[in-house]
Amino acid sequence: MKPVDYAAFVERTKQFAGKPVDEQRSIALYGLVSEIGSLVAAVKKKILSEGGEGPHWDQPNDEITEELGDSFWYCYSAAQVMSGGYVDILSHNITAMRTEIGGSDDRAHMIERSLDPANREAFLDGAAAFPLADGYNFDDYQRLAYKTARTDGRVLLEVCLALLWAARRRTNADRVACFRSRTAYERGKWGADHCSWRCRLASFGNREPLSPFA
Repeated sequence: MKPVDYAAFVERTKQFAGKPVDEQRSIALYGLVSEIGSLVAAVKKKILSEGGEGPHWDQPNDEITEELGDSFWYCYSAAQVMSGGYVDILSHNITAMRTEIGGSDDRAHMIERSLDPANREAFLDGAAAFPLADGYNFDDYQRLAYKTARTDGRVLLEVCLALLWAARRRTNADRVACFRSRTAYERGKWGADHCSWRCRLASFGNREPLSPFA
């Protein structure tokens, strides 16, 4: 499936589309935060059920598949609400990684030393032509993005879970700060710009992406 088709599916199945934008944003973000927590918990239960290092720890069960799908749905829903329409978040991610990996600063050199040279070169070449002129599907993105992985197997899973949990905490903190700012504004203590600024921090299109190299 192509991301643009999936985004259309999300828009068609969004039951809160008729609500005010602020309320849509809250529903999407709280849904995303909740589903990420459920996904991490589902993976933890799967690993524990396998005794920590069982032979099938890397095979998703029905619960993991469901929670991953729900997280993905809310991710796209939040991006659409905050951007006022479709936004190609995967393409933006590839562009951000290309800028970070192909740079000339100390961070870029640190990443260069940690990546396999062939994978780094293949990623930069592929990223330069991404997205493809005739569109791309999720497999195209996954194959390209995976070239930036510095680890694999169990370690890579743990890194991904840690990043998801960090994103969950940061998104939740932004929502709490926005709520507090809005409450203060309604009491006449703050200006409206303060709340809107905090809300925009949670936007996928207006905030610095959470780097996999952090």
